[in-house]
Amino acid sequence: MNTPLAPTEIDAKFIATRTPWEVIEPLWWNVSVYDGPVQYERDLQRYSNSQRHLFACMCYIGEVNNGGHDQFYANNVGIVWKDALAGFRVFGEHDVAEILAESAQRMGGHPSLDRGERFETLLRARPDFRDLDERFYRIESNRSLQESLTRSMRSNPSAFTLSTYLGTSRRA
Repeated sequence: MNTPLAPTEIDAKFIATRTPWEVIEPLWWNVSVYDGPVQYERDLQRYSNSQRHLFACMCYIGEVNNGGHDQFYANNVGIVWKDALAGFRVFGEHDVAEILAESAQRMGGHPSLDRGERFETLLRARPDFRDLDERFYRIESNRSLQESLTRSMRSNPSAFTLSTYLGTSRRA
């Protein structure tokens, strides 16, 4: 796993002027979505629930925008589905949470956190996500989910503060 090259303080001042991706960048470098649920949970221990949720929501948005729910579940990042669902609810994006919850139902109700098992479910169940993808894209065309998450993040910056140095993170 790569690490940031320089120390970063993610404080209220930083949060006030940055995007959600910039605020959760340390998670991107320090949380493995590739090594299964045990490692994923271990890596997330050093972060707040708010950071965890924001990370998962941004991963979900990126994957669905790039290739729909099929891509989200087929890729390693599908491991974040439960955290993204909780995050959208916490951040007040209930319509997106509803879409994600319905996609999980089409994956058997509780998609595996193991990529191989999720992929097998996709092959076996062949869920049709086209209507959910379209609903998601309509939401994104009417308002920016990133802007919505930015407002949530900035309304409670202390939940997202972090001190990192060369990939070793500790809650501020």
